[in-house]
Amino acid sequence: MFQFRWSTNIKTTSADCVLIMIITVFIYLPFLGLSGWSGNEPLRVVAAQEMLRTGNWMIPVIHGKPYILKPPLMNWLIALSGSFFGTINEWTSRLPSVLAMFMTGISVYFLTGKWLRREGRVFAAIATLSMTGLMKKGGSAEIDSIFIFFVAVTLLIWINGYVKQWKPVFLWSLPLFILGFSFFTKGPQALSFFYLTIFAYLLLRKRVSFLFSISHLIGILCFILVIAVYLSGIVQWVPFDKYGKMWIEQITSRADTRHSYSFLKHLIDYPVDVLLSFMPWVLFLIPTIILRDLRSKAKDVLKNEILIFSIVMIAANFPLYWLLPNSYVRYFLPAGPFVAIILAGFFEFYLDEARDNLKIHGIFKKCLKYLSWIALLSALFISFVIVFMNLRFSMPLTVLIISLGFSAVFFILRIRSLELKIIPVALAFFVGFCWLIYTNLTVQYETKMDNYPKRIAYEINLLLPEDIDNVYELGFSRLLNVTSYLKKEVIQLDNFSQLRTRDSKNNKIYFIFDTKFPDKVSDNERKVFFQEMQWEKIYAKKLQSGDGEVVVGYIKQGR
Repeated sequence: MFQFRWSTNIKTTSADCVLIMIITVFIYLPFLGLSGWSGNEPLRVVAAQEMLRTGNWMIPVIHGKPYILKPPLMNWLIALSGSFFGTINEWTSRLPSVLAMFMTGISVYFLTGKWLRREGRVFAAIATLSMTGLMKKGGSAEIDSIFIFFVAVTLLIWINGYVKQWKPVFLWSLPLFILGFSFFTKGPQALSFFYLTIFAYLLLRKRVSFLFSISHLIGILCFILVIAVYLSGIVQWVPFDKYGKMWIEQITSRADTRHSYSFLKHLIDYPVDVLLSFMPWVLFLIPTIILRDLRSKAKDVLKNEILIFSIVMIAANFPLYWLLPNSYVRYFLPAGPFVAIILAGFFEFYLDEARDNLKIHGIFKKCLKYLSWIALLSALFISFVIVFMNLRFSMPLTVLIISLGFSAVFFILRIRSLELKIIPVALAFFVGFCWLIYTNLTVQYETKMDNYPKRIAYEINLLLPEDIDNVYELGFSRLLNVTSYLKKEVIQLDNFSQLRTRDSKNNKIYFIFDTKFPDKVSDNERKVFFQEMQWEKIYAKKLQSGDGEVVVGYIKQGR
């Protein structure tokens, strides 16, 4: 049923897969656990830690409070990774994202076999792995990489089945069954990617009626069956109407904006940010843009059905996120593999035209030569930056800088003898070198800062008495990048009054909050804390995020 196009022999296909794996390992693994958790990572990590501690894998719990804003698939994967390796740390929590990126690259390679040659499929796979926006998420403990994988796989399976004329019931059932599991990443967002793309494509092909069939209904039932199993467990903890209302509020909040200026800024910034997220690979459109004879032939490239489908995917989904005032660029990152597929089609076009058009050779080799010179000068400049900023020449960083410099010199000297099909691989490794150097320098710079969250947590751990079991965090998810590193069990409280009801072994109740939290509570709560409660501050430090200070204190029971 799946008739993947294998290369002339299994050795070349295996070699391609090994190349994809090497690039994945090279880009993502070296410094995977170097930086502390940031962004939404602590949400996924703390929930996974609670799953292993309590055995409750159905409802994510954050410091004692159920967390239902996002389904638990990423939490499950982090918990499984931590269980397999014996601990949940930065490296093990981010490994599922790396595996998802590898699987996305492999899926793109095999599921485009009907339309792209070997060179194009390799291009699409390694471009997917080394786009700036996807690299950032692929090395994090967030849900985006898993989501990107599910969106890409479901759509590519569907278009394979549609073009190869699978039986309709299987054509709809398989991708929708897989789509059901994508619900466990970001909820209904995957549905919008799937149906906006499929509807627009069938509308283009004048086959919208294909949506209205018994086979499609069976596919929808497969989707419902998957999520029903999960929802049956959810409703034991949260009423279904409350769960549904939560999703509606979360979706509609993305369309809410109070300032016309911010919306106008979003309309201008969003396309630019999206374009930057797919760099440097979008630069492969430059030959078509600047060479008139290529522009006249480019329409033939767009007759490729997988390119048409990929363009439809981007065109159907981009306006939704562009016009939502509160949408982030990461919401549109599932389009990355399809951008890579489009560019792969153009790259095959360049390879064919290069046989008779020496200008194409000239453009690509000049670009690689300029890139190599930039890389060489960057390697020298970075050395001065390290000295100037008083950073450290660690062994891995030194090896990376030297390797980047030698690679640049190699391509400068061998530029005339290089084949065009090597250029994407060279670019992927250049991107990898730069990404790893940037990651190392960024982490060095951040860890030198006195208010680095992991440093704050270390200092707090030294202050907390060994004979206490709990620390109480005031407010939800306000200090998770700090509290996720505390060695004591952290319990979230919603207000200061709840501190009075807590018990403690040594008659001292320790708590942590940020100085902007009192602004979020009622006047009565502020009065309770600042006037009625007698407490002592044992630690305070300014936060990186600009959200005031983190404060640790305690109250004695009976006061």
